[in-house]
Amino acid sequence: MFSMALSEGAAEGGLGWLAWVVVAVFFVMVFLGWLASSRGWLKQPEEPAQEHHEEHAAH
Repeated sequence: MFSMALSEGAAEGGLGWLAWVVVAVFFVMVFLGWLASSRGWLKQPEEPAQEHHEEHAAH
């Protein structure tokens, strides 16, 4: 169905090119998401662990 829409749009000079642009943008976004997650660019800085003192444990 998708290839049929691409071939019909290209034959008529219509929106076939737009479908290819959408597909290309989708794959670029997937690649950038994978790259960012694999390099750890999206991770939040870790908060320092809270130290429990003996005084606080008694309360």
